[in-house]
Amino acid sequence: KNDFPQYDVINKDRREKKIKDSYKNALDKKYETRERKIRTSNNNVKFEAYVQLKNEYSNNDGIMLCQICKNEMPFKKKNGDYYFETIEIFKKEILDKEHPAQYIALCPVCAAKYKEFVKNNEDIMELLKIDILTTNSNEVKLYLGDEETTLRFVNKHLFDLQKILEVSDKNDE
Repeated sequence: KNDFPQYDVINKDRREKKIKDSYKNALDKKYETRERKIRTSNNNVKFEAYVQLKNEYSNNDGIMLCQICKNEMPFKKKNGDYYFETIEIFKKEILDKEHPAQYIALCPVCAAKYKEFVKNNEDIMELLKIDILTTNSNEVKLYLGDEETTLRFVNKHLFDLQKILEVSDKNDE
Protein backbone atom coordinates (compact mmCIF):
# COMPACT_ATOMS: atom_id res chain seq x y z
CA LYS A 1 0.00 0.00 0.00
CA ASN A 2 1.02 3.59 -0.52
CA ASP A 3 1.71 5.86 2.42
CA PHE A 4 -1.32 8.00 3.12
CA PRO A 5 -0.47 11.73 3.35
CA GLN A 6 -0.42 13.29 6.80
CA TYR A 7 -0.68 17.00 7.52
CA ASP A 8 -0.46 18.19 11.10
CA VAL A 9 -2.24 21.26 12.43
CA ILE A 10 0.52 23.68 13.45
CA ASN A 11 -1.45 26.38 15.28
CA LYS A 12 -4.75 24.80 16.37
CA ASP A 13 -6.29 27.95 17.91
CA ARG A 14 -5.60 30.05 14.81
CA ARG A 15 -6.83 27.32 12.47
CA GLU A 16 -9.99 26.77 14.54
CA LYS A 17 -10.91 30.47 14.32
CA LYS A 18 -10.14 30.59 10.60
CA ILE A 19 -12.24 27.49 9.81
CA LYS A 20 -15.20 28.56 11.96
CA ASP A 21 -15.19 32.07 10.47
CA SER A 22 -14.95 30.75 6.91
CA TYR A 23 -17.88 28.39 7.54
CA LYS A 24 -20.04 31.14 9.12
CA ASN A 25 -19.39 33.39 6.09
CA ALA A 26 -19.92 30.66 3.48
CA LEU A 27 -22.90 30.80 1.14
CA ASP A 28 -26.04 28.87 2.05
CA LYS A 29 -26.78 25.85 -0.12
CA LYS A 30 -29.54 26.65 -2.57
CA TYR A 31 -31.56 24.49 -4.89
CA GLU A 32 -33.84 25.34 -7.76
CA THR A 33 -35.89 23.37 -10.20
CA ARG A 34 -34.59 23.52 -13.76
CA GLU A 35 -35.90 22.16 -17.00
CA ARG A 36 -33.68 19.45 -18.43
CA LYS A 37 -33.59 16.97 -21.28
CA ILE A 38 -34.00 13.36 -20.21
CA ARG A 39 -33.92 10.14 -22.19
CA THR A 40 -37.41 8.72 -22.56
CA SER A 41 -36.83 5.92 -25.07
CA ASN A 42 -34.92 3.49 -22.87
CA ASN A 43 -37.96 1.36 -21.92
CA ASN A 44 -36.03 -1.16 -19.79
CA VAL A 45 -33.27 -1.81 -22.35
CA LYS A 46 -30.59 -0.81 -19.84
CA PHE A 47 -32.03 -3.22 -17.26
CA GLU A 48 -32.12 -5.99 -19.88
CA ALA A 49 -28.49 -5.20 -20.73
CA TYR A 50 -27.59 -5.27 -17.00
CA VAL A 51 -29.03 -8.77 -16.64
CA GLN A 52 -27.31 -10.03 -19.80
CA LEU A 53 -23.96 -8.53 -18.83
CA LYS A 54 -24.18 -9.95 -15.31
CA ASN A 55 -24.68 -13.41 -16.79
CA GLU A 56 -22.24 -13.15 -19.69
CA TYR A 57 -19.31 -11.72 -17.72
CA SER A 58 -19.53 -14.01 -14.70
CA ASN A 59 -17.22 -16.99 -14.99
CA ASN A 60 -17.91 -20.59 -13.91
CA ASP A 61 -16.91 -19.70 -10.34
CA GLY A 62 -19.53 -16.94 -10.27
CA ILE A 63 -16.91 -14.17 -10.35
CA MET A 64 -17.90 -11.21 -12.49
CA LEU A 65 -15.10 -9.60 -14.51
CA CYS A 66 -14.60 -6.12 -15.94
CA GLN A 67 -14.30 -6.10 -19.73
CA ILE A 68 -11.35 -3.69 -19.64
CA CYS A 69 -9.12 -4.55 -16.65
CA LYS A 70 -10.34 -8.19 -16.62
CA ASN A 71 -10.29 -8.11 -12.81
CA GLU A 72 -13.06 -9.17 -10.50
CA MET A 73 -15.58 -6.38 -9.90
CA PRO A 74 -14.45 -4.53 -6.76
CA PHE A 75 -17.35 -5.30 -4.42
CA LYS A 76 -20.77 -6.81 -4.01
CA LYS A 77 -23.92 -4.92 -3.14
CA LYS A 78 -26.05 -5.69 -0.09
CA ASN A 79 -28.11 -8.12 -2.17
CA GLY A 80 -24.98 -10.13 -3.06
CA ASP A 81 -24.79 -9.04 -6.71
CA TYR A 82 -21.58 -7.52 -7.99
CA TYR A 83 -21.57 -3.76 -8.39
CA PHE A 84 -20.65 -2.79 -11.96
CA GLU A 85 -21.44 -0.03 -14.38
CA THR A 86 -23.54 -0.71 -17.45
CA ILE A 87 -22.03 1.69 -20.00
CA GLU A 88 -23.19 2.39 -23.54
CA ILE A 89 -20.23 1.63 -25.74
CA PHE A 90 -21.06 4.32 -28.33
CA LYS A 91 -22.87 7.64 -28.45
CA LYS A 92 -26.14 8.17 -30.30
CA GLU A 93 -24.25 9.32 -33.41
CA ILE A 94 -22.95 5.77 -33.94
CA LEU A 95 -25.79 3.66 -32.53
CA ASP A 96 -29.04 5.60 -32.52
CA LYS A 97 -31.42 2.82 -31.47
CA GLU A 98 -32.02 1.22 -28.07
CA HIS A 99 -30.51 -2.29 -27.86
CA PRO A 100 -28.95 -4.26 -24.98
CA ALA A 101 -25.95 -5.39 -27.08
CA GLN A 102 -24.58 -1.84 -27.11
CA TYR A 103 -23.72 -1.91 -23.39
CA ILE A 104 -20.52 -3.08 -21.72
CA ALA A 105 -19.81 -4.17 -18.13
CA LEU A 106 -17.09 -2.12 -16.43
CA CYS A 107 -15.76 -1.68 -12.92
CA PRO A 108 -16.15 1.89 -11.61
CA VAL A 109 -12.55 2.90 -12.37
CA CYS A 110 -12.58 1.56 -15.93
CA ALA A 111 -16.02 3.11 -16.47
CA ALA A 112 -14.67 6.53 -15.48
CA LYS A 113 -11.64 6.09 -17.76
CA TYR A 114 -13.84 4.93 -20.62
CA LYS A 115 -16.15 7.93 -20.28
CA GLU A 116 -13.22 10.34 -20.06
CA PHE A 117 -10.94 8.98 -22.78
CA VAL A 118 -13.24 7.17 -25.23
CA LYS A 119 -16.77 8.59 -25.05
CA ASN A 120 -15.41 12.15 -25.21
CA ASN A 121 -13.32 11.46 -28.33
CA GLU A 122 -15.18 10.89 -31.61
CA ASP A 123 -12.02 9.73 -33.42
CA ILE A 124 -11.29 7.04 -30.83
CA MET A 125 -14.93 5.90 -30.90
CA GLU A 126 -14.82 5.62 -34.68
CA LEU A 127 -11.60 3.56 -34.51
CA LEU A 128 -13.16 1.35 -31.84
CA LYS A 129 -16.19 0.81 -34.07
CA ILE A 130 -13.96 -0.23 -37.00
CA ASP A 131 -11.90 -2.53 -34.75
CA ILE A 132 -15.05 -4.21 -33.42
CA LEU A 133 -16.41 -4.72 -36.93
CA THR A 134 -13.14 -6.16 -38.29
CA THR A 135 -11.67 -8.12 -35.37
CA ASN A 136 -10.90 -11.83 -35.62
CA SER A 137 -10.49 -12.00 -31.86
CA ASN A 138 -12.69 -11.36 -28.84
CA GLU A 139 -10.50 -8.42 -27.80
CA VAL A 140 -10.04 -5.03 -29.42
CA LYS A 141 -7.33 -2.48 -28.72
CA LEU A 142 -8.35 0.44 -26.53
CA TYR A 143 -6.51 3.58 -25.48
CA LEU A 144 -7.40 5.15 -22.15
CA GLY A 145 -5.25 8.24 -22.17
CA ASP A 146 -1.64 7.03 -22.13
CA GLU A 147 -2.70 3.50 -21.19
CA GLU A 148 -2.99 0.91 -23.96
CA THR A 149 -5.30 -1.96 -23.06
CA THR A 150 -8.04 -4.06 -24.61
CA LEU A 151 -11.79 -4.34 -24.38
CA ARG A 152 -12.70 -8.02 -24.12
CA PHE A 153 -15.99 -9.59 -25.16
CA VAL A 154 -17.61 -12.96 -24.83
CA ASN A 155 -18.24 -14.30 -28.33
CA LYS A 156 -22.04 -13.93 -28.20
CA HIS A 157 -21.87 -10.31 -27.06
CA LEU A 158 -19.29 -9.41 -29.73
CA PHE A 159 -21.35 -11.11 -32.45
CA ASP A 160 -24.51 -9.21 -31.41
CA LEU A 161 -22.65 -5.90 -31.26
CA GLN A 162 -21.11 -6.46 -34.70
CA LYS A 163 -24.54 -7.20 -36.18
CA ILE A 164 -26.19 -4.07 -34.78
CA LEU A 165 -23.23 -1.99 -35.98
CA GLU A 166 -23.64 -3.49 -39.47
CA VAL A 167 -27.37 -2.68 -39.52
CA SER A 168 -26.71 0.81 -38.21
CA ASP A 169 -24.10 1.42 -40.94
CA LYS A 170 -26.55 0.30 -43.63
CA ASN A 171 -29.15 2.73 -42.30
CA ASP A 172 -26.61 5.56 -42.62
CA GLU A 173 -26.12 4.93 -46.36
